[in-house]
Amino acid sequence: MEVTLLLADYARVAEGKLDLVGSGWQLTSSPATFGIGILFHIPWDRTNTQITFTLELVDADGAPVTQQTDDGEVPLAHIRGAVSVGRPVELKPGTAQTVPFAANFASMPVPPGNRFAWRLNLDDDPDSTWSVAFSTRPAA
Repeated sequence: MEVTLLLADYARVAEGKLDLVGSGWQLTSSPATFGIGILFHIPWDRTNTQITFTLELVDADGAPVTQQTDDGEVPLAHIRGAVSVGRPVELKPGTAQTVPFAANFASMPVPPGNRFAWRLNLDDDPDSTWSVAFSTRPAA
């Protein structure tokens, strides 16, 4: 299976398509407002099954970015989800399909002057990991 991750100012899924506004950046301010778009390229033999995933924000060392709350340290951004797609009758056997996913974050308090990445793991295959990195500007 293949996955494409993209950072943007805003991301959404509409009519089965991934729409991105202001994609392709690698540097942002803190707090950060942005979207992440994901395209899951699902092979023919994985259609009609549920594929679970975990998307999390990690620091330059690969550790989850956390924040302090009344309940203690919690992940700043951690999404668990699932995608699935059927096999339309008109689709030729062996054809892979693409499933879009989008998430948006407003005023995320990522520390300034640091490097981060969004890391995506397929839960049924711990060796299947993708990431897209970005940096925050230093504090003024």
